[in-house]
Amino acid sequence: MAIVVFKGFYTALLAGDLAGSPDVRFRAVLPTFSGEAEPLAINLADITTMATYDGANYADYDATSVAVAFDDADEAVYLDADNGAGNEFGAAVDEASDVTYGLVAFLFVDGTDANDIILLFTSDGEVAGQNGNGGQMGLTLPPKGIMAIAAAS
Repeated sequence: MAIVVFKGFYTALLAGDLAGSPDVRFRAVLPTFSGEAEPLAINLADITTMATYDGANYADYDATSVAVAFDDADEAVYLDADNGAGNEFGAAVDEASDVTYGLVAFLFVDGTDANDIILLFTSDGEVAGQNGNGGQMGLTLPPKGIMAIAAAS
């Protein structure tokens, strides 16, 4: 399991762009994703190899009820969103060139990789190891969401 919080997350947080209900999207990525070694990325285009899921009929998930919240008990910041009906990435997603490796969360600015802000990556959870194979492809986040920042112990 890996979680990478990108510089884009801190930049957006400090700018107030994650307050309220921000427009956050989720992208499934394949094993050639290079972002784990690029934590200073601010925009999606800053990642050398994005490796977006390449099966036909796939679409990034436009999350609803997004919240970035501090949990006092855990002393951690979480990114959370509503789980959908199991077809968040598509209802009939074709098989990709490989199984999914993880999930990228990003702040939608205008739909271009040069401007959309990369927030975090996780290989934890149900997205890793999926392949559409002509069926629906969904996303279930952990109950509190994805932990983005934890206090040092």
